[in-house]
Amino acid sequence: MESRHHKRLRTLGINPSQNTISLQQLVHVGGITNAALVKVVKQLRNTPDVVVSRRLLQEANLDSFIDIRHVQSIPMLDGTNWEWEMSDPNKLLAYVVRSCPRLSDVFSNAAKQHPCSPESPWSLIVAFDEFCPGNPLRVNNKRKAMVLSFSFIELGREALWHEACWFTPILVRHSVVMQAAGGWSAMLRAYLHQHLFAAAGISTAGVPLELSGQPQPLLLFAKLTHLLADGDGLRQACEWKGAAGLKPCVRHWNILKLGSDLAHRAPDLADEDPQFVEIDCEDHTKFRASTSAEVHQMVDAMLATQRRVAAGDLPKNRLEQLQRVCGFSCSPRGLLADTFLRQQINVIEVLRYDWMHSCLQDGTVTTEAGLLLGAFDSIDISPKDVEAYLKTGWCFPASTRPKNKMLWQVFSECRHCGPERLKCSASEMLGVFPLLRHYVQTQMSNQPAIALQKDAYLAVCTTVDIILRAKKGLLSTREAAPLLRDAVQQHLHLHKRAYGSDHIKPKHHWLFDVADQLARDDIVIDCFLVERLHLRAKQMANIVLNTRAFERSVLSSMLLCQRNFLLEADLTLHGLIGKTAVFPGVPAARLSDHLVLNGLRISVQDLVFCESSVGFVTACCLEGGELFVVVEELLFVMRVSTHSDAWRPPRQDGQLKVWAATRLELAVAWYAERDTWVVLRL
Repeated sequence: MESRHHKRLRTLGINPSQNTISLQQLVHVGGITNAALVKVVKQLRNTPDVVVSRRLLQEANLDSFIDIRHVQSIPMLDGTNWEWEMSDPNKLLAYVVRSCPRLSDVFSNAAKQHPCSPESPWSLIVAFDEFCPGNPLRVNNKRKAMVLSFSFIELGREALWHEACWFTPILVRHSVVMQAAGGWSAMLRAYLHQHLFAAAGISTAGVPLELSGQPQPLLLFAKLTHLLADGDGLRQACEWKGAAGLKPCVRHWNILKLGSDLAHRAPDLADEDPQFVEIDCEDHTKFRASTSAEVHQMVDAMLATQRRVAAGDLPKNRLEQLQRVCGFSCSPRGLLADTFLRQQINVIEVLRYDWMHSCLQDGTVTTEAGLLLGAFDSIDISPKDVEAYLKTGWCFPASTRPKNKMLWQVFSECRHCGPERLKCSASEMLGVFPLLRHYVQTQMSNQPAIALQKDAYLAVCTTVDIILRAKKGLLSTREAAPLLRDAVQQHLHLHKRAYGSDHIKPKHHWLFDVADQLARDDIVIDCFLVERLHLRAKQMANIVLNTRAFERSVLSSMLLCQRNFLLEADLTLHGLIGKTAVFPGVPAARLSDHLVLNGLRISVQDLVFCESSVGFVTACCLEGGELFVVVEELLFVMRVSTHSDAWRPPRQDGQLKVWAATRLELAVAWYAERDTWVVLRL
């Protein structure tokens, strides 16, 4: 039977059989997807005069990058210089904003709310992390790369959660970083000089941005306030010994590694001061933060010792002892050795530990979940039982459904890495931890044999709850800081009660630093967005096989990818998404199946909390610039656990209610049980 598509082709005078043969010759050429192929064919049809060749495509790909390229000469360990190609960060910013009207509007609105001047600069966030292109199960470390991106606090929470509002001027191979004199620290130092303090730097001359609808360019000034990375990134940036060093905290000088056997030997600094403590210390009042002057003094002493060793006045082991005691291995070309940057940037103050890596990427929550699974063996519960529990019956909000419906795979046999080890990504752990908490509280309530392990796991979940509520704006960062500090202290206490100190990592202590960061910041910034930016970098890096000009090839492709995305995508940060229609009986209001607000995406058929009530979303609405949802309110039945309740589903003839979107919180997950819905929340 002939399909309706073939009938349509015949009406256009096209032979369906010949058309099929032509399409078969195009499908999957070069591994391109069908959606991408359709897009390419439509574009070529709209531009019939375009001439295409491999050489012309390469030139077109490089054309925009050449205009914003900056070449930095980097001294290498072998005495040569490497010409490092990057995007000039200020030219990159100006180019992308000028090329993309939607992004221009974001900057224009932010400038109205936060006027900018040399005396009142914006706050610059610089975040960096490493990734490996290719198959994640067969990592090729030879193509491992460091990616650096930046944005601005003043753009607002909604914009900072959108990858289109971040700019990536740097991608450099790890193998090159390791050959550079001073490593990543020296390269980051060179980048900061170019971005902030060059002749056309954003802190010195400002960056002129051509904004749509504005007769005069906006002269944007900014200062560095956030340098965000995971522990390993901070290690490379500061030439710090890191988690494996004697001093595994970059901010606190009196924190020693576990099992150092030194803390109890160190004399008191004064009668009221504590001795050195190890990373399992749960009393945050005993921690002593280094000042920038103390760090500079330490770096200068280390550099002076290096010069004396090089001159033969001191043996090399004296330098090694000093580096081990201080916890740093500073070099003359490193970030902390730059006397000019010291006057401009308080590096210790701007450093930010990433909470996502500390908790969810082989961090505190991952460790606690793995230990809990190991404890399940004593009561004859295996990961397969948890897998079966999560495999069927669970419902999730539309924004998290594609990933969360596969969370059961975390407990599958192929993922099981042996006792007390859980292998999963940070995003998977973010989805797993509330479900595993619900499993523990509802299925393990009468298991005294693992009571201590359960308490420790529930305590670590509380730390993530607090951070997530602060990130979503449900809790101010000033309110969250003391709550998180107390929660981390309680978790360490319960963890040691259940397992001792053998499984404690520096990441347990770093959460105290995260609490201090919340006390200083007005917004929670993390590397979840950086991980999403990696997807863009990976997509481009996977197709660049020749590493002779790897950085230039990938950066030029990423530049065009971001520009084209911004020209075509819907950059709605606050409003309805998708097709809209007039609200029946209210001509001034519009309806849609989706809305976005403060980074929260709500869709029809989601369950949402409005304070202590739960509603089933039937429509999203915009009226007078305000967002609302139309819901069928559920009836409360009973409390199920500390973070879940049973609710009676709405009746078909139930009364609809309208709730303001600013008051809403998405349900984490839900499932049917008898005639009720059990709904989970943070």
